[in-house]
Amino acid sequence: MKREEFFQLIDEYGIDLNKLSIAIDSPSGWEGDHGVYEENGQWIYFSADGRNRIDKELLASEDEAFDKIMTDVDYDLRSFTNRNVTREIAKLPKKDVCEFLQKEYALTLRQAIEAWDYLKQDMNVLFEFKYYIVKGEFVPEKYCYKVKGYSAEQLYKTSYLEVLGAFNYLIYLKRKPNEALAALKAGLPRK
Repeated sequence: MKREEFFQLIDEYGIDLNKLSIAIDSPSGWEGDHGVYEENGQWIYFSADGRNRIDKELLASEDEAFDKIMTDVDYDLRSFTNRNVTREIAKLPKKDVCEFLQKEYALTLRQAIEAWDYLKQDMNVLFEFKYYIVKGEFVPEKYCYKVKGYSAEQLYKTSYLEVLGAFNYLIYLKRKPNEALAALKAGLPRK
């Protein structure tokens, strides 16, 4: 696969390569980092062990480089998936999510893309929202993602928030925890 194709897929899935410790175009010595870069026309795969040692492997082509790194992406997604949120669900494309948002919430395409962009700030939230789209229900309590002790389902059931709003609130809780918790304590209106 070519570089452009790779980045189109990453965008389609809403994957944050930084969260997977994958770097493209420049090697990093941070422990666990891995990726590909081109140097003097040669593609190189690297992995760092955190002891200032970077292992390098020469690759035959750009296609081999991005095929290899896509295999790493598939493997590394295990940190964001579980028995419910599978890799297949995580790979539900942006187009399907935006179509759901347009249909379910009467959003314009632009609004749906903005909602997508907000959700993809946290892959756990985005992938659980994808689960909701596919299954029509929240991830079971035992396996769901929580921020400051709250799950999307809890927020949905105990406030005025719609499903999308509950997932968005998880991101708010993560980004501005004091502000978001204060709003919860003040009592978001109940359904």
